[in-house]
Amino acid sequence: MRVVPKTFRQVVEFAEAHAPVWEVDPAQIGLDGKQVGALVDQAKLAREAYDRAIKAREAAVAATAAMRAEVAALRKMLGGYVATIKAFARGGGPEGYPPDQILAIAQIDPPKKRGSGGDAGRSGGEGGRQSVRYGDPPGQPRLVRTHLWPTGAVEVSWAAERAASRTGAYFTVLRKLPGEGAWRILGTSPGLSRTRRRAVFLDSTLPAGSPWAEYQIVGQRGRVRGESSGVVTVNLGVFQPPGAVCALAGLASPACAPQPPPNLCKAA
Repeated sequence: MRVVPKTFRQVVEFAEAHAPVWEVDPAQIGLDGKQVGALVDQAKLAREAYDRAIKAREAAVAATAAMRAEVAALRKMLGGYVATIKAFARGGGPEGYPPDQILAIAQIDPPKKRGSGGDAGRSGGEGGRQSVRYGDPPGQPRLVRTHLWPTGAVEVSWAAERAASRTGAYFTVLRKLPGEGAWRILGTSPGLSRTRRRAVFLDSTLPAGSPWAEYQIVGQRGRVRGESSGVVTVNLGVFQPPGAVCALAGLASPACAPQPPPNLCKAA
């Protein structure tokens, strides 16, 4: 038959009930004063720790309830905003952008099209179907294309292997302008999916009057960085940096010779 209880509460209560009785005459029950004194002290420590645990548990229950309420409110807010973005995308926005482009700006995957399942992943969707581990970097961004919108915004798109968003892959887009010595991080674009076979980023912060802009794309999975796409230059005028790859109006050229400025000074 068990004498000492099993649960935390019962053990503490057993000690609190028996210590005063044993303390009266320890020798009559085979103990000494030192042993009973240690029992009294340990019972006090156990009671304090037990009470703290109960209060912490009650606080954790209250905090969990508050967290659930706040997250539920956040989920509702996000759902409303996503619905607004999707409705805005269906209308093309004020600039008439394609719906998928607006969703890409918001980093929201477009809705799955009918008949796009099945072999979509095997044909290159999701950045290839190769088995990847979390520590593996995405493939190098390739087939980089650019498009200059009438608003002056530059759209950059690319493909990559082993870059499915479901594996945690995403891309960081960097830009350099004339006179800037360091690359500037513009933002990120999510990885690929069956309905999103090319990653897209819209640079709507290009300063007016810029003659050119250089871009680089780097794939990441967690903290692991992949190989950069290399420098892609969007030429907005007649000049371009030597040795760069030129991309204008969505057409990439492997070798663009620098264009000399026109001779506007003529002898009188």
